[in-house]
Amino acid sequence: MNTATLGRRPRLTGLLIFVGIPALLLTLSAFNMLDEAENSFAAQEKEFQLSALMRRLTAPAKDGKPLDLSRIYLSGDTRDLANANLQQRLAQSIAQASGKVIETSALEFASDEARAVEDTVGVKASFDIENDGLLALLHGLETGLPLVFVDKLSVRRVPGEPTSTGPEKLRVDLEAIGRWRAPAS
Repeated sequence: MNTATLGRRPRLTGLLIFVGIPALLLTLSAFNMLDEAENSFAAQEKEFQLSALMRRLTAPAKDGKPLDLSRIYLSGDTRDLANANLQQRLAQSIAQASGKVIETSALEFASDEARAVEDTVGVKASFDIENDGLLALLHGLETGLPLVFVDKLSVRRVPGEPTSTGPEKLRVDLEAIGRWRAPAS
């Protein structure tokens, strides 16, 4: 190698560093700005949908009577009765989906949890079910009335006989929450 070639390499490297890195950073920041704009647009769209739903919920019905929202809440005169209603509804839904309930219990919310709202009740359930039944169960819970939300879900395969040709059973631990409204006094 001659000295002329060695002298050009540091210049070329310096040029690549001082021009290439800022160009790369500008490109990355442009992509980040586009991503931020897309996220902002999606958030605005969701806010618009939410405000439209809230207007529909708070608008009076066509006959002038207030809209009856009682169907979205779990029934029960007390929190314990609403919790029992949720447990019963969950057990019935599991049975309809060909599942076998192992255990259900009421959820106790810590006072510092965000879910510890006065009108929130929750149930923890463990059960065995097939995959198709689990999908039907989750769809039924999330789309039915009263509103029940799956808060936590843990699924694992149940060890079975290796010669079994039937569908695999799944062991599911599920936490579901719902809202109830205390009766007006």
